[in-house]
Amino acid sequence: VGSSQVRTIYVERDQSNLIILPPGAHSLYFPGGIIYLDRYGSYRSPMLLEQGLYYSVISRIRNWDKQMIEQVIALPPAHRGKFTNYLALPPTLPERVRRLAEQIAGDLANPYAQVMALRDYLAQTYPYDLKIPHFPINVDQVDHFLFSQRRGYCEHFASALALLARVVGIPTRLTTGYLPGRYNPFTGYWEVRSADAHAWTECYFTGLGWVPFDATPGARDPLEFITERPLLPALAIAGYAHERLGVAFWYILAAALAITLGAAWCFRPAAITLRSLRKTVTTRQAYRASYAYLKLISQLQRYGLERPASWSGAEYLLAARRLPALLDKVKQLENFINTYEAMRFGPPDQSDFQKQLDNLAQHLRSRVSKNK
Repeated sequence: VGSSQVRTIYVERDQSNLIILPPGAHSLYFPGGIIYLDRYGSYRSPMLLEQGLYYSVISRIRNWDKQMIEQVIALPPAHRGKFTNYLALPPTLPERVRRLAEQIAGDLANPYAQVMALRDYLAQTYPYDLKIPHFPINVDQVDHFLFSQRRGYCEHFASALALLARVVGIPTRLTTGYLPGRYNPFTGYWEVRSADAHAWTECYFTGLGWVPFDATPGARDPLEFITERPLLPALAIAGYAHERLGVAFWYILAAALAITLGAAWCFRPAAITLRSLRKTVTTRQAYRASYAYLKLISQLQRYGLERPASWSGAEYLLAARRLPALLDKVKQLENFINTYEAMRFGPPDQSDFQKQLDNLAQHLRSRVSKNK
């Protein structure tokens, strides 16, 4: 069960010739006449993937049914021959690795329960650590991780889960690729970087196929990525900015919040008056005139001009004449008030006044700002 999805991959920086594909890819539209298949089942371009190249992929999105996964049965003996490579174990595999797998998952009911037990054991027992020293070359790498180093990164956890699951008879393969990355709300693309490189394990379940599991501590369930969707625009922008700016994001956010709250407080009297106007003003023309009038008043009040609520426009003009910033704008202010009163209290449909009122208000506010 699933649906198809078209994805476009854009190469932001020069890459190797490996063609990155999403899970379930079944159709590839690539700008080239030849594509190679390497021995690991990966697709390769005959040339490097250069910056600016893009290609499209149609993939089938599997909607995994958890109840169905939980009821899978063990691989029938008649089918084991098809999965020889995915059940193979090193001939020198230490016995204590076999015992550990049997101890954790040997007695559980079905393959899914076994894989989950092994995954949880690894994720809860061994810390994630990128700074561990290189493993010795003359030891079994999984054995060294499990019993000596006892810490590691994604490749170690994925390899250990793949090997331990094979011990209890579950076909597995180690998979490497990239996590979905970060959604960029400005471009509409998911940005996948080198830091998103990752390794996980895929287990074959009869009737379902290859199902991904991740034993890395703190990792999300890979099945969640199949239906990954962008966050709400505001949350996506905030998350993207935080990732790019780091600690500076919080300083910028705090400054923006302070400016917003300050502006809201400055315009609070006008906002309250506008709410009351909605109850008394009956025409759109009168309301727009009142909005422009109160907006200008709020601007001028920041320069010390007090205005009692009972003042008329004429009284307000008289008081404004004493404002130094408006000494050479008194005539424009008088025209503004006259235009406002004509729109607010005159007959409707005086549409020519609206542009005149807006222009006068803009000139007055600009003049005040310059003379501050």
